[in-house]
Amino acid sequence: MNPVCVIGIDGGTFKIIDPLCKSGALRALSKLISEGKKFELISTIPPLTPSAWSSFLTGKNPGKHGILDFYELDENFKYRLSSFKLRRQRKLWNILSEYNLKSIIYFVPFTYPPEKVNGIFVSGFLTPSINSDFTYPSEFKRELLEKFSNYRITENIRFSRKNSHRFFEDLVELTDIHGDVMEYLIKNKDFDLFLGVFMTVDHAQHWLWYDKGKVEFIYKRIDEKIERIISILPEGSLVVIMSDHGFQDLKGHFYVNSFLLREKFLKLKGGLKNSIKLLMYKSGLSPLRLSKIVYKLGLENLLRKDKESFGKTASKIGFSYSDIDFEKTYAFGFGYYGFIFINEKERFPFGIVRKNEREKIIEDIKSSLLDLSREYKINIKIFLREEIYSGENLHLMPDIVYSLDDFSYVSSWVAFPDFNFFGPSMTEKTGDHDTKGILIIWQKGRKLNIKSEGTASIVDILPTVLKFLNIEIPSDIDGKALI
Repeated sequence: MNPVCVIGIDGGTFKIIDPLCKSGALRALSKLISEGKKFELISTIPPLTPSAWSSFLTGKNPGKHGILDFYELDENFKYRLSSFKLRRQRKLWNILSEYNLKSIIYFVPFTYPPEKVNGIFVSGFLTPSINSDFTYPSEFKRELLEKFSNYRITENIRFSRKNSHRFFEDLVELTDIHGDVMEYLIKNKDFDLFLGVFMTVDHAQHWLWYDKGKVEFIYKRIDEKIERIISILPEGSLVVIMSDHGFQDLKGHFYVNSFLLREKFLKLKGGLKNSIKLLMYKSGLSPLRLSKIVYKLGLENLLRKDKESFGKTASKIGFSYSDIDFEKTYAFGFGYYGFIFINEKERFPFGIVRKNEREKIIEDIKSSLLDLSREYKINIKIFLREEIYSGENLHLMPDIVYSLDDFSYVSSWVAFPDFNFFGPSMTEKTGDHDTKGILIIWQKGRKLNIKSEGTASIVDILPTVLKFLNIEIPSDIDGKALI
């Protein structure tokens, strides 16, 4: 049986790849595109790392696998990682293990702690540190660290405009480390599926999007690694190059809870403490202003190292989720893109909205968002959960998802950074996600019958791999094979 090699370029976009291929700067990707097929890969709505990678790994939409964001709120309004849900899902490597096929899974985001697999598993982005148990089998960790003494999970240097070149050099080094590990695994270990991910493009584009030369250099470095990898793959191997989402300019932040507050869908608690906070906001001392002061003083690294302390300080001077009066609130926002949840009695222990009132509130919020679109001259698309998701976890999805200028505005992890609706990035990010990722399919030394080029969905990759490996495609997935 011919093996499959899937290389993920997290955040990869043809906006960068196409011009570089045209100039001859990407030899490997140019070869794969010219001899194989290229698709614009449509990501999940919204185009977020957890939902997109989970959809790729399961072949299902978020309404089935239940994962949309990095975090979710528990009943005490505390943040918790949502990654535990992915462990309950049947993923690509689980299916292959059932057929006694071997997998090497390397650095896929959102996979810590590593799962037991028929093969080798090295968890990826969000792995705490190399001191954690981040490999399966556990003894492979020793081999990995002995062979690659400089191995690390993420960057050592945190970005700021003052040290942008050091940050860039650190990303190049990290790209080399992960590329060399992938090459080692492919050379020395047996597999039917190799799945490895480069995370450095995503991080480069978040922070260095304004400096295209540095971003392009990371793509060129990854292209060199891909060229080495495909050179050692056996004839007949299927090669899939993919991303979870694309990238674009980050225009700013939208403060959804401040919007819902003005539109009277959300209420804040009263009391002396909140009256003082209100006066502080009116005087200009909000979490947004605090973050601006932190960056102006050059203390952004301190903020990143101790987000918990900053969050506690922000909640003391600013309005957080604990300040929302849920007994008088019809809807609230949460998440990276400010998803809107209707405060239903049947859904939340603090809910007040009856089932027969839900549709009216949704229509009122939609109307308010369209008024906002006209007021600020911004393109707003509104998606109701039943329109874009389906499955057993539909009830966990937000009631309203929306995009501002095609997701070029993100939300904030602080509930009320300011009482204005829009603000600049609270970090120094200049780039963020869009829904248009990359997909390239090629078979080494063979002419593969691939469906016409154009667009494909991220859920189509799993059935494509299974079909190539002559494995029955599960009936409950949403994707369709492209070969």
